[in-house]
Amino acid sequence: MDFWTHSFKSQALNQIQSEVHQLATVVFPVVFFGTPGSGKTTWATALAKARGNFLIVESGMAPRTLKDWRTLLTEGPAVSLLLEGIDKWSEPTQNALAQLLKENYKFSKSLICTSDNSLHSKIQDGQFRTDLFYRLSVRPVTLPRIGQCTEDLSFATYFWLDVHSLVAGRKKPLLSAQAMEKLNTFTWKGDWAEFVSVLERALSYSKEVILPEHLSLVESERHIAQVEAGLTLAEMEKKLIIQTLKLTSSNKSQAARLLGISIRTLRNKLNEYKQEGFHELV
Repeated sequence: MDFWTHSFKSQALNQIQSEVHQLATVVFPVVFFGTPGSGKTTWATALAKARGNFLIVESGMAPRTLKDWRTLLTEGPAVSLLLEGIDKWSEPTQNALAQLLKENYKFSKSLICTSDNSLHSKIQDGQFRTDLFYRLSVRPVTLPRIGQCTEDLSFATYFWLDVHSLVAGRKKPLLSAQAMEKLNTFTWKGDWAEFVSVLERALSYSKEVILPEHLSLVESERHIAQVEAGLTLAEMEKKLIIQTLKLTSSNKSQAARLLGISIRTLRNKLNEYKQEGFHELV
């Protein structure tokens, strides 16, 4: 699946494609923001390829010292560095790169980064350097949510089936017309992670063909909490947080994104509930 040349149907993805094409002709540091499954790494890779030779640096492999950053940025044939998951960077990694960019700002122009949307709350909480963020995100690109590009759901479906099949080391199954219709007519109110997870589960259930019954789409799962008369705001808040954790299988990062709060705020709330003697999912 070629994000660079594909004729997208949705306005949202057409705008992203146009912007990425324009960024290939200029040299600015870029950060692609998006929820898990939104395709930020694929878009970043398409841009890096268009600019020339590039090197991918995963978040866990990012240098932690000034010396290692210098080596990475000044040696080898790479025109660009694709830095994945900067929202997961440790403090030493941030400090070392910030120091290098203060010494020589031109290095930042070769950087293409990806980040989860949680980076914004981490900046507010002091977990990511503000000065480094501004140096890396001269041209931020925010990828659309699934509800903004449902016209391209077929493209996204086959893209993620390709990915999941490759990871699983198996032949990609066919997708029945009825299954595709079920995906197209479902009301996607969550983020891309929900869609990607549905396809991954379908792949695990299917053999040669994905049928409608292989798609686990449950509308009731969307209603995280209902207003109940007589509850205080604090009680409603606890109910919403606990039910969101159940929905995300205790994934605190994903729960914080759904709730629209920082991971630090969520952890503080959970610590309060522990002190109150509540331990379910906490």
